[in-house]
Amino acid sequence: MAVTGAAGVLGERVAARLVASPGVKKVLAVDDRRGEVPGVQWRILDVRDPAVAERLAGVDVVVHLAMDLGMRCV
Repeated sequence: MAVTGAAGVLGERVAARLVASPGVKKVLAVDDRRGEVPGVQWRILDVRDPAVAERLAGVDVVVHLAMDLGMRCV
């Protein structure tokens, strides 16, 4: 299982809950910076990078929480 945006407030909470869940074997935390969630394996990258597919090989579920806070609605 992977969580994008794992260094953000919501991503940290979701990743921590998944790590604590007995039904989840492995959690990959994906973000453009490293966060503070213990028990996850970090993948430091931008989810807009095409290399994300290679870095998530073998993952069967992705919880996508990454967001661009710089976006503006017009």
